[in-house]
Amino acid sequence: MSDNTTSAEHSKGLSVLEPAPRLLRGDYLFVLAVMMLATAACLPGLNEHLWFDEALTVVYTLRDAPWEIITVFEGINNHIFYSLSANFSISLFGESAWSVRLPALLFAILSLPALYYFCLQLGDRKAAVLATVFLGFNYYFAWYALDARGYTGVMLATTLASVLFVKVISARRASLGLLLAYALVVALGAWTHLTGVVVALAHGVLWVFISLRPLMKGEWLRPLRQFAALLGAAAMTLLLYSPVLASLVEHIHWRR
Repeated sequence: MSDNTTSAEHSKGLSVLEPAPRLLRGDYLFVLAVMMLATAACLPGLNEHLWFDEALTVVYTLRDAPWEIITVFEGINNHIFYSLSANFSISLFGESAWSVRLPALLFAILSLPALYYFCLQLGDRKAAVLATVFLGFNYYFAWYALDARGYTGVMLATTLASVLFVKVISARRASLGLLLAYALVVALGAWTHLTGVVVALAHGVLWVFISLRPLMKGEWLRPLRQFAALLGAAAMTLLLYSPVLASLVEHIHWRR
């Protein structure tokens, strides 16, 4: 299948509301190869000495019980979902530099197939290949993949949320499962780091422009189902942050 044919199929697919690209055997082999090479490039630095911020995270957050991690906000070093993931890693493998960084590496590597699929949704295989290579063999990719913080978790959540957003806006009738999946991924990204909220805001702006024409024609059901996904993401985010919401607001106010 040529790139031109693939691009035409995707353009037609979006116009007739068929968001899922067809994956070929070559897609799987290519992505797997990039994931393996990116992992091999990161592994030598996985057990290097912890940086200052990483050490603070270990001392003040990761050694706490899981229920303390989600109910006590001690500062910006607690990227809550990442802290839970790293706490679980420590419980399995013991406390070491590589075990507290392991979730960051896994989130980074999983971002590669997510990005490839997202590019297929919107473009063609050439764009997907280039984007995946540029990400997987980027200096900053390795930098953050070896940083025991939540940044690669936000990257993965952002990419997956964008994949699901395309599916939501492209589906003739988005299923409840799809709407909940989108809301959950956005909420987990924001729970990892508050900058994840920006993703939902950007999707909300896109929804406004996408929904203007249907709404002007009196077509309400589909745009409202799409908006329900955005509302669900906001509700889940507030629910996840509810145990620490007061201390979080106080911390933000204090930093100002």
